[in-house]
Parts: sequence; structure tokens; C-alpha cells
Amino acid sequence: MSQDVWEGSESDRHGEGAADLAHGEGWHRKRAFSYETVLFGGVGLLKEQPVAMLLWTLFLMGTSFAVSCFTSPLTVGIQVAAAAMQLDPMIEGAVNQVVGMTANILFSLPVQQFCYAGLIGFVGHYLRTDEADLSLLFTNVWGGVRATLVAWTLAALAMAVYLPLGGVGFGVYYATDNVEFAALAVALSLLVLIPVGLLLLPLMLAMFSAVLDEVGPMEAIITAWQGGSGARLELFLMGLVMTVVSLGMCMLFCVPFLFVPALHGAGMSVAWLTYSRAEKDVDSWPFIQRNFS
Repeated sequence: MSQDVWEGSESDRHGEGAADLAHGEGWHRKRAFSYETVLFGGVGLLKEQPVAMLLWTLFLMGTSFAVSCFTSPLTVGIQVAAAAMQLDPMIEGAVNQVVGMTANILFSLPVQQFCYAGLIGFVGHYLRTDEADLSLLFTNVWGGVRATLVAWTLAALAMAVYLPLGGVGFGVYYATDNVEFAALAVALSLLVLIPVGLLLLPLMLAMFSAVLDEVGPMEAIITAWQGGSGARLELFLMGLVMTVVSLGMCMLFCVPFLFVPALHGAGMSVAWLTYSRAEKDVDSWPFIQRNFS
């Protein structure tokens, strides 16, 4: 599978070299993470390969439903057992949170990453060769493994921030025995996550680096940080645009986010390839010529 995603030499994998990634040189690199590139790239894939996008969307929905059918009874059973033990309300709430997050990290997240790795690998192959290999949507196992390792690493980093902030609420509760005041303390402490989240926005690119560049989680995270550090506003606007598109589809067509995950995943794949590959190579790809001329 790895040869289907990238067949160039190691020196060409990052265009002028990995050290050049942070500079954002050239028109394409400067605009790679603009919401226009992501949106037009996703729409272009949706227009040119509607069958592939539909198949992948159904695949994502089907696997997500299957995982939820497995994890829901498990988590509900544990939560019911915790309620039967008549634990302290704060402890019971914490148990429910931990159970839900554990089920998501161990089961839902790997399946989701495998699905996205298939879409990312498909887009990478299509942009380079102008050939649609539908099998890549469902067979990118190693890409899924790399993407999952990235997601688990980022989840560990998030927990390192979240747990101390959650501990503030527990400390206030046991010091004052006031649930409402403790909840307020937790809410205020979690406000710290807003600027932290904006600061860490570039890390959302790590999955695309891991799959398309075929690197490990730490290298993918470092490369994503280099790639997106100067594009936090663009990444925020891109997320805002995708949210508006999703809500618009829901309100106008009563089809909640049906193609939005495919649109977002394909668009971000185009953006990462546009940024991380040599500009002369990007300009030679037929898809880029058709959609960004």
C-alpha cells in the first residue's frame, strides 16, 4: 500500500527538503491551508469522483454504526453498575467520563482513523496519477495504523492538559462540598483550553502527514507543527466554513453532514500535498490544473 501513496524519491517527498517545509515558499505553499484550497479541493474531488466519495461516506457511516453497536452496551453496562454502587455524584460522573473516553480511544478512534487513512491514500494516488483506485479506500491498513498512533499520541497530550484542569473541580468540590461551585470552577478552568486549542490547531494536520508522508507519529506531529504554525487563522476559518456547510446541508436538504467528512478529508489531503510537495510537481498534476488554474 505504501507505494500507492508515494512513489517518488525520499528527497522529493517534501519538495525542496524537510527543512524547507516551514518556510511556505511559493504561491501554492502560501495558500495551501486557506479555506479556499481546502474547500475547492474537496469540491473538486466530489465533482470528479462522486462514486468514490459516496462509497467512502457509506463505509465511514457503516463502520461507525457497527462500532457504536459494540461499544454502547459495554459503556452503558459499566455506567449502570457505577450507578448501582451509589457512588459520590462527582465520582460517578468522572467514571462515566473515563468509560466513554476509553471506549472512544480504544475502539471508535482506530476505526475512524482507518477510514480516513483510506480516503487520504486514495486522494494522494489520484492527484499524482489521475487514476481512481477505489480499493485504496478500504485497504490502507498501515496508513490507518500510523494515523491511529498519531491520534493516540495527541490524545495523551490532551489528557495531560485535561486531567489537571478536571482535578481543579474535584479539589474545589472536596474543599467546599458544593457541587454547583465545583461545576463553575471546572467550567472556568476549562476556558483555558480555548487559547490552548487555537495554539495547537496545526496538529490537526499530523494525520495527513503520517499517511501521505509515511512517517511515525512524532515526525508527523513535528512536521504538522512546522506546516501549520503560520496558518492558524486559515485552519480556524476552514473549520468554521466546514461547520457552516454542514449546518447548511442539514437545514436546506435535511442531510446532516452526509458529504462533509469526505469534503473535509479530501480537501485537507489536497492542501497537505499542495504544501508539502515540490511546487513544480504540484503544478504538473492534472487535478490541480483543472481545479486551480
